[in-house]
Amino acid sequence: MFREIFHPELSTTELPAHCYQRSIHNIVVERGWLCLRLVFGDTAVIAFHKGKEDGIYNPDDPRQ
Repeated sequence: MFREIFHPELSTTELPAHCYQRSIHNIVVERGWLCLRLVFGDTAVIAFHKGKEDGIYNPDDPRQ
């Protein structure tokens, strides 16, 4: 979305927002989530749900 707003001249087909890799290249990243969860616990999930309840996050808004 940011690219389309700030650099609309860039082609999304030539420069996709993501590219898939085999999962063996993801192992380090996936292990990092465990550390975050152990440090922060489930507070991120609680904060997300509170944001929905408080109207900060609107799941019906496509811009979010």
